[in-house]
Amino acid sequence: KDLDDLQEQLGGFTRYQILVCIGAAYLSYATAYIHQSGIYLSAVPVFRCAVPPLEDPTYGLSEAEIRNYTIPYDYEKQKYDTCHRYDLNLTNCYVNLTCIQPTNDVIPCDKGYHYDTDVYTMTTVTQWNLVCDRSILDTIANSLFFVGFFIGSAAYGPVGDWLGRKLAMLVFCVCHLIFGISLCFSPYFELYLCLRVLSAGSAIACFISVFVYTSEICPKHHRTVVGMFVFQSANIAHATLPGFAYALRTWSNLMFITGLISVPFILIWFILPESPRWLLSVGRSDAARQIMEKYAQSNSLHVRDEDWEMVVQDEKEKVKQRNAMESEKYSVIELFKRPLMRIISLAVVFGWFTANLVFYGLALNVGSLSGDPYTNAGINGAIEIVGTALILFAPWTGKRNLLCASFLFCSISCFASTTFCSTALETTSVVLAVMGKMGATSVFTIIYSLTSDIYPTVVRATGVGMGSMAARVGGVVTPFTLELQNSIPWLIQTIFGILSVFAFMTSLFFPETEKAVCLTSLDEAEIFYRQNMTLLNYITRSRDTVKYANGIKGTRITKL
Repeated sequence: KDLDDLQEQLGGFTRYQILVCIGAAYLSYATAYIHQSGIYLSAVPVFRCAVPPLEDPTYGLSEAEIRNYTIPYDYEKQKYDTCHRYDLNLTNCYVNLTCIQPTNDVIPCDKGYHYDTDVYTMTTVTQWNLVCDRSILDTIANSLFFVGFFIGSAAYGPVGDWLGRKLAMLVFCVCHLIFGISLCFSPYFELYLCLRVLSAGSAIACFISVFVYTSEICPKHHRTVVGMFVFQSANIAHATLPGFAYALRTWSNLMFITGLISVPFILIWFILPESPRWLLSVGRSDAARQIMEKYAQSNSLHVRDEDWEMVVQDEKEKVKQRNAMESEKYSVIELFKRPLMRIISLAVVFGWFTANLVFYGLALNVGSLSGDPYTNAGINGAIEIVGTALILFAPWTGKRNLLCASFLFCSISCFASTTFCSTALETTSVVLAVMGKMGATSVFTIIYSLTSDIYPTVVRATGVGMGSMAARVGGVVTPFTLELQNSIPWLIQTIFGILSVFAFMTSLFFPETEKAVCLTSLDEAEIFYRQNMTLLNYITRSRDTVKYANGIKGTRITKL
């Protein structure tokens, strides 16, 4: 009898465990605001070259007149230049505007920039003038944010195993609080850059720690629903972030207030128990039993001594098995040695890369959509709740089929959004872009579970880690991809659509894992792939059929 069997015997998912999971999920919610904060930190308001003293009220010039007199108009793009102005002698420009001459040359902005504050009062772009020839610095900042995700993902493993699941949540929560609050008071862009990377790393580590903690707290039959709940707690933060941004309007206030939301978790932490699975894995069976007794008391039951002894013995056997597996370590190279696992691994890498690139690409690009940016971002965040909930259909559709359908839906939405990008159909284009975000969210949720199922125990952590690394690469590339829209506005959605189509095609090679047995060895996995890779089997049979038919045609029939 193992711990899962004992939990079922004690009533399954007890009220106490449900409350514990809700309390832990608060950390996922509180630290998820920073995930998509780049929408507002990197928001670029309408701007032009600053032209003092013409902006002084004594001149009585409207904004339209200032632009007309001082800013060259780009007839090809049908808008005023944002990075150049006419070469006016502003020091001798009097009220009669004698400095304005038709023959003035064009020069780069040398007096700074003037930003419109109707939508965004202050962003990092306006604070440090990350526009024109300095816009690449903002792109680098957003790219390094995902490097922080990579660092945080790598840091959680050893910290969670060493300190325990509960203490790891507190450590990363405090780090996120310190880095997030310090971020608001950064006087220099370089310091802001470093603190944002650290904030991103601690935030993603908080999410992973909650996901692992709740997965170990709940019985195995409830892990899909509990995992979805953790994702949904983060989605709620994404959906409510635009409300905070609209109310606060400055990036520093936004980061300060959303950073403080994690403070209540420090109080919640004191009433959370440690994971009994982790306690058993490190030999602290007495402490683990005390927590299991709380589970039982929630259903007015008691843990019997003989049942607990069987659980402890089972865990000791599992520890021996894990130690034996660790003595024979497998690297990422092992995932590409066997022919069928090689196909699976290539599909995993491309799937994770595309999922992360498209998901965060659509999230960060919401400010470029027509309409109110706060409303668009709110809808874009709320649709994640729907996309995540689609995993509940996996028992009926299968995870592979649902993943393929999500990739296909995402690609169709992105292509259609590009098609309807004309002025008369802007609303339709926005709706389609939001639908694409829903498909990307569904992909992001399903691929976590599918990757874990598809690899055998001896390389499962390696396979999931490889997929996660591919996803972080996709995140790092995302901000540079979004830069392409400055020259070709429709190219971004087209790239997302093309990548999603290819990801859909590669995902067809996955075997169905819903209700499948848990794979343990590499040889067992290769046999499972051969039996369940439907598309590959179809292609192989078709090829063999063609060879057989060609062989028949080439055979000479002779009379006996």
